[in-house]
Amino acid sequence: MESYFDLVICTMINVLALIQAKDSDDFNSFFGTSWDAACSTLVIIYSLLFMIYPLWGAIKISLNQGKLET
Repeated sequence: MESYFDLVICTMINVLALIQAKDSDDFNSFFGTSWDAACSTLVIIYSLLFMIYPLWGAIKISLNQGKLET
């Protein structure tokens, strides 16, 4: 659970930096080198997964609720 919070905090910091980019030169600095591009790509993927995965899990649980043994 602790690593999930670490990933969320670091991703939100990077997303905030991406959102606050003022011009194209500032935005291009996130994709200037291969390491920066990899980090920014992972941040975008993590951002999507942090929103989609809990929703997907809740849907799977609710759809399979009748199949679970009590």
